[in-house]
Amino acid sequence: MMNCKIPERMVTQTLWAVWALLFGGAALWLLVGSVAYWVKHGWLPPDTSGWVQGLGSILAIAIAISVPWYQKRHDLTLKERDKRVFEIARSEQLVCLCQELHTFVDNQPYDDAHADYKPSNEIRRTILTDQLARLTETQKGELNAERMRIGLKLRFEIHDWLKYFADDAPPALGDFFERTQKRLPRLERIRDEAENEVRKLEGKPLIEPPEPVVKEVDDVPW
Repeated sequence: MMNCKIPERMVTQTLWAVWALLFGGAALWLLVGSVAYWVKHGWLPPDTSGWVQGLGSILAIAIAISVPWYQKRHDLTLKERDKRVFEIARSEQLVCLCQELHTFVDNQPYDDAHADYKPSNEIRRTILTDQLARLTETQKGELNAERMRIGLKLRFEIHDWLKYFADDAPPALGDFFERTQKRLPRLERIRDEAENEVRKLEGKPLIEPPEPVVKEVDDVPW
């Protein structure tokens, strides 16, 4: 059976319109009746009724124009609010992905102790491949140029770590820890850029960018 549920917003607006019609109509008829009574008893000039009818016509025209205008303006405000909420949600998704990769890299030297490299690297590749797939899904239909740029940076970082863990052999002594410590500031900068996209939409102060770091030989070019 078809579900014919009426939207809650339509119900609310209809109730307000009905109440306005009831009270406005009652007030208008009270005014017209009072004026007719006052004219009948000579308390007002005879042409007052005509003036009241003219004012009532003008008021009716004003209401007929203002109600659709207000409705349209209200709908536009709601659409803008919904769009802003949607944009904030997309930016927050990107922040979460940036934080996830930062946490993953930060924990690797500690998870690596006494580990069997072959299954460990298989798990790492699985985690990174899953994150890459979720980043791709998140940025489908993306129209925000800044989020696209940040997403590309994050994608390069994920690919770089996938290449690093492609071999099941253990890395050189100390190389793993040195690599993670060198890459963490870069991931923090990417995360801060994504966080600033959220702050722009929420009207909050932006995070100050860190001091520029001298480009290393093996740095990924942006």
